[in-house]
Formats: sequence, C-alpha cells, structure tokens
Amino acid sequence: MKKIKEIFGKLNLKRTLLDLLSIAVVLGILFALIGLQKWAQNVGNNEIDFGKMGPVRIINMGSGKYLSASQSITNGTSVNQFSTDELHNQVWQIEQQGEGWEIKIVNTNMCLEINEASQADGARAQLWDCVGAPQQIWNIERLDKGVYELHPSQSNKCLEIGDSSSNEGVAAQQWSCAEVMGQRWEIFSALY
Repeated sequence: MKKIKEIFGKLNLKRTLLDLLSIAVVLGILFALIGLQKWAQNVGNNEIDFGKMGPVRIINMGSGKYLSASQSITNGTSVNQFSTDELHNQVWQIEQQGEGWEIKIVNTNMCLEINEASQADGARAQLWDCVGAPQQIWNIERLDKGVYELHPSQSNKCLEIGDSSSNEGVAAQQWSCAEVMGQRWEIFSALY
C-alpha cells in the first residue's frame, strides 16, 4: 500500500487532469474542423435537398417560361415550355432515386424522361410512368443559387429548350451541354 501511495504521490494528478483536458479540447477542435470540412465539401459538390422544397416549378432561364406538360397526362406526353397558367401540369416533385433524382408531375406517378433512352442530340423529353429506368433518373448540377443544369443519367447531356427559343410550346429535348441559357433552369418552391 505504501508503494501505491508513493506512485500516486509521484504522479501529479492535477497535471494529468490538465493534460487530459487539453487533449479533449484539441480533439473537440479537430472534430469541429472535420465537420466544417465535410460541410464545405458538400456545398462544393452541389448536394441538394429538393425534398425540403416540396413541389417546385422549373423555369427555363433563356425564355423565362415554365417546363410544362399538356393537359392530358399520359405515357408519351411531350414536355414543352409555356407561360405560367397556374395548373398542376407545371408543378413538379423532385425525389431522390439512388444516386440521382426523379422529376415527376406533382400528384402523379409520371416521370420526366428522354424518349426511348436515346443518346442522340434532339431526343425529346416526355412523361412516362415512373419505373426507375435510367432515362428517368436525372443528375442535377447546381450552377448558382437556384440555377441548375438537368442531365439525363443515360446520356449525361443537358435538358434544353430547342434553339433556346422563347416561343410558347417549344419542346424540351436533350442536347450536348454548351453553357447556353436554354440549358439553364431555375428551380424554386411552388408553395409561394
């Protein structure tokens, strides 16, 4: 017992506690910095949480018109641009699907897709029953606050309005990405 007291006497308990406290502070700062780095990487990687946005409207930056479906929504319905008419055919829900996103007309099970999973420039965008097919999965790249490029995962081209037209009813299609306004989309909550 005397030997144990001598050992503890030689140990400076206060010093040991201060050392442990210093180590805990350094570890706390290190974990905080790691968390900050992960947050910064997520912002840099354009991670998006559309689930928090709820229903959205998607507007072409080149024309200022809404991505729209026709009034009768069936398999093969083309997707075009129109001025706002406040109908549900211009309100979309963007939902996580694996590594990408499904873009569907709100209150339906109809997904935005590229016709026949085409790889070709000019292949038209259309609606089809959501089945998780590659042509229905989109990679959404954030370019700026609220501004995105929409890439069909089967081709990784860009969704655009043909010829960056501002005319009513022009079809949405895929085309090789070219950094033009007809390939830029504003996505914002439809709830306000």
